[in-house]
Amino acid sequence: MKRDTHSVSLTVAHPPLEKRAPTRHKLNYQQKRSRIAWLLVAPALLLLLAIAGWPLLRTLFYSFTDAMLDTPDEWRFVGFANYLDLAEERSYGVLADPLWWQAVGNTLRFSLLSVSLELLFGMLLALLMNQKFRGQGLVRTAILVPWAIPTIVSAKMWGWMFHDQYGVVNDLLLKTGLIDTPLAWVAEPGLSMWAVVIADVWKTTPFMALMLLAALQLIPAICTRRRGWTAPTPGSASAALRCR
Repeated sequence: MKRDTHSVSLTVAHPPLEKRAPTRHKLNYQQKRSRIAWLLVAPALLLLLAIAGWPLLRTLFYSFTDAMLDTPDEWRFVGFANYLDLAEERSYGVLADPLWWQAVGNTLRFSLLSVSLELLFGMLLALLMNQKFRGQGLVRTAILVPWAIPTIVSAKMWGWMFHDQYGVVNDLLLKTGLIDTPLAWVAEPGLSMWAVVIADVWKTTPFMALMLLAALQLIPAICTRRRGWTAPTPGSASAALRCR
């Protein structure tokens, strides 16, 4: 006589564990840290508002008046007349000035060229500085030297280099045979734009590289050794990238 035996396995589903709410002591500690941080930052913020915020608001206010530089207290509100005004079937004001729109176009062109080149060269330098090699600290320090030089010093230096008579840029181009006659880098409109872009890229690229290097160092080392990595979801609290 054979007896059939059947094994029955039961699976007990446990409810998901609920996250415990932070204790009152922890909340108080976090609030204290936040308050201390704001107290430390407050003097710098107040100084920034006094130096940059107040002059900006005052300039914006005077743009709607007819105040003069020698008598700023004697002003009369004129609305948007300084920006655009119609009188005798003609348009007056800043928005009707073709030179102002030309300046806006030059500003946009300069910003697009300089930021694009700074991002490109900054990424290349950041990838280089992120590698481990002998003399890494010396290379990082040398790359940051242009950014550490004061702007007035670098501007004067590039002005000498771009000089059409004794500038080193024209001298190198003449010796290499790329040009036949010296170029007026800061006098011709087309060349002056590129001269300013080159000087700004040389000055700001190290700062861009430093910011990109800080972002690259947030990536865990295991992510660079595996095939790929994906960015964390918006709800993720981790600051580093999540490998897959």
